Amino acid sequence: MQAHPSYHVLAHVLPQYPRAAGSVFQAYNNVLLVQQWTNVKIVDLKGILRAAISGKKPKTDATLYVVPCSLAETHSFGWCILPLLASMAFDLIKCIEVDSCFHAALRPPRDFPRDHV
Repeated sequence: MQAHPSYHVLAHVLPQYPRAAGSVFQAYNNVLLVQQWTNVKIVDLKGILRAAISGKKPKTDATLYVVPCSLAETHSFGWCILPLLASMAFDLIKCIEVDSCFHAALRPPRDFPRDHV
């Protein structure tokens, strides 16, 4: 992993979350190199002890958020939604859309009222 060209971008966050390091590395390279997202950034979600990835899919203006997890983990959004809502995420989580088997893309729907939260 350390020899991969993208490692330097992730080097500041992977040691902080060693259990999720492989998933973060895989998801980051997937959205950047395979799905060809733009404006890809690492987001440190200290409230839930995870790293996330933000960016835009091709031909879209919406910023999406990916919270990588491994298939060995229990897949429940309860571990992230409540702490995020409590600590940070009024602009981050409005709606959850499962985007693939190893991550979830988080995006508010177009008609979601901004003053609802």
